[in-house]
Amino acid sequence: MLPGRRGGRTGAPHGLGAATTGAALAAGAVVGAARLHAAGLGGGDAGYGAVLLALTAGLGFGIFLGPRVLGPFSRRRLLGLAVVASSASR
Repeated sequence: MLPGRRGGRTGAPHGLGAATTGAALAAGAVVGAARLHAAGLGGGDAGYGAVLLALTAGLGFGIFLGPRVLGPFSRRRLLGLAVVASSASR
């Protein structure tokens, strides 16, 4: 390892593990809330499956299409777009 360089054997930052853990915990919370949301709507197991399918499809489309559609935007514009989208969803 080079002097002054930090990271694991692969050179990945140490925060990557914490970020992955946080994402997994957030996904678990969403799945748990989806069960309660589907039960509150009276959808049962079929409603729960539909909510999970929508979550999975939305995540897949976002990962696939996001960089292609939003690639030309700067980080500042993406932040503004994210704030507007999150406030519009309420």
